[in-house]
This record gives sequence, C-alpha cells and structure tokens, in this order.
Amino acid sequence: MDGSKKVGRGSPTAKPPSKEKSVNNKKRTRSVDGFGELMTSIGGSCDAYNEKNEAVKGIASYFLAEKEENDRGMQLNIEIKKLERFTRQECRVVAQFIIKSPEKIDMFFSLPED
Repeated sequence: MDGSKKVGRGSPTAKPPSKEKSVNNKKRTRSVDGFGELMTSIGGSCDAYNEKNEAVKGIASYFLAEKEENDRGMQLNIEIKKLERFTRQECRVVAQFIIKSPEKIDMFFSLPED
C-alpha cells in the first residue's frame, strides 16, 4: 500500500448520509396541484371528444339512412322495369308515385312476385 487512504462506504472517514434535506439539492419537487390540473384538463378534453364523437355518429347514421333510402329507390326501379306489361313511360310514372312514400315502397316489396 502506498499510504493513501481509500474513502468509501465502509471506511471510517466517509461521511454518514444526512437525513436532512440539503440546501443545494437541485432535484425538482413534484407539484401535486399541477398534476390535479393536468388531470382536470384531460378530463375536459375527454368530455369534449365524447360529445364530438356522438355528433359524428348522428351525422353518420343520417347518411346511412339516406343511402339505404336511395338503394331502395334504385331497387324499386329495377323491379318495376321487370314488369313486361308496362311501357317505359308507365314504369316511370308508377315509380314516381310509389317512391313518394316509404310506406308505399315497403308495401311494393311485400307484394308476392306474381
């Protein structure tokens, strides 16, 4: 050994750990209030997202209903054109009459195919 002292954990010259906070400690403290504010802000954003999501669902269901109605109208025209005893003009008049009312469309499709 060269006579120099090794300073380490177990050596008698090492400083014991202090139980008091050091004045020079640069570690940031956690802000409990800041965390609460963040959670409140996130909660508000979630509520706004859910409201917008419901609005989009309403719009989507409206367009789905529109599409289904248009599809039924197209199917009505196809079925009326299959009738051989009517001219094109008569088919058009019948389709225009039936298509005015969803109840009439339902009744048309419920008729037997005779």
